Amino acid sequence: MGAAFEGKNSKDTASTMATTTMSKEEWEETYLKLVLLYVDRVGFVQSFLVPSFPSTKDLPSLCGVLSYTCGVIGVIFMYFLSQWRTIVTSKEGATIGPNTFNQFFELFVGYFIMLTPIGLIIAAAGWYCDIGSPGRIGALMAMAQKKPPYRDHSKPYGFTWYKDMIKVSVYSGFVSAWAIGASNTGDPFSGMQIGLLLLVLSEPLQSINEKYWKSTAIGDAEVCITAGMQSQCMFAEGGGNSIAVNVKAVAQLQWRCSKLKEQVKKAVKSNKNYKFKIFDVSTGHHTMITPAKMEKLNEDQESVAKLVMQELFKQRGEFMDSMA
Repeated sequence: MGAAFEGKNSKDTASTMATTTMSKEEWEETYLKLVLLYVDRVGFVQSFLVPSFPSTKDLPSLCGVLSYTCGVIGVIFMYFLSQWRTIVTSKEGATIGPNTFNQFFELFVGYFIMLTPIGLIIAAAGWYCDIGSPGRIGALMAMAQKKPPYRDHSKPYGFTWYKDMIKVSVYSGFVSAWAIGASNTGDPFSGMQIGLLLLVLSEPLQSINEKYWKSTAIGDAEVCITAGMQSQCMFAEGGGNSIAVNVKAVAQLQWRCSKLKEQVKKAVKSNKNYKFKIFDVSTGHHTMITPAKMEKLNEDQESVAKLVMQELFKQRGEFMDSMA
C-alpha cells in the first residue's frame, strides 16, 4: 500500500491509503465492515463467517430498566419501614404511641408515591438517550470507545450499563434517605446514618448484575474471527478493545446479513465523524479509521511489517549463502 505514495509531498495524501487503493464506494463498504468488527464481534461473525452463530442478549430493555427501578424503590421503601422506630425516636421529645406506625406508614407511602414516577421517568430517559434513540449499533459504537476499567469489552454492554445504574440508584437512595430522615428527625447526622446503611445494597446488586450478564459469546466470537481470518485479526485481552487486523482481508469479505448491514449504515449516518484506531497488519502501522479514509499514525516510525520482511529476507540470504 505504501508504494502508492512515492513521489507525493503532501502529508495528508501520504497518509490517505484507502483512497489510492479503493474507490470511494469500496472504502465506504470496508468502513462499515470495520465499524461492525470494532463494536460488535458477534454481529461480525454472523454477517461474514458463521450466519448460524448464536445471538446473545447484550442490551438492557426498557421493560427491564423500569422493572429494576421499581424493585430498587420497593427495597428502599421496605428499608425505611424497618427503620421506623429509629426515625421516630430520633426526633427530640418523640414518643411511640399506638398509632405511631400507622402515621409513619401513611407519611412514607406519600413520599414514595411522589418519588416513584420521578424515578421511573429518570430511568426511562437515561435508557432512551443511551440505547433507545441511537439504536443497538449506535449504542455499541458509543460504548466501544470507552476504556477499561469503565468498560470491560469482554462482557455485554448491558453489564456496564446496569453497573452504572446500580451506582446511581444506590447513591440516589442514600441522598433520599438522608434528606427524608433529616427532615423528619431534624437531625442531619441521624439522616446520614440511616442513608449510609443503604450503601450496603451496592455489592449484592453488582453480584446479581454480573451473574445475569455472564456470557462467553464475545470471547467465542473473537476466537471464531481469528480462526476464520487465518490469524489476520487479533484482539486485546483483559477487557480492552484494541484490534490488529489486515484491512485488505476485511475488504474482501462478503455480507451475509443485509439486515445488520442496514443497521450499521443507519448508525454510521447518524455518527458521520465516527473514527477509531486499529493496528493495520498489512502496513505495520497504527491507523486511524475515518468515514473518508485511513490515516497512518506516527508515520515517522518505520513500519513493523517492513522490518519483519527485511529480517526474513536477510535470514533467507544467509541461508542461501550457507547452502552454497
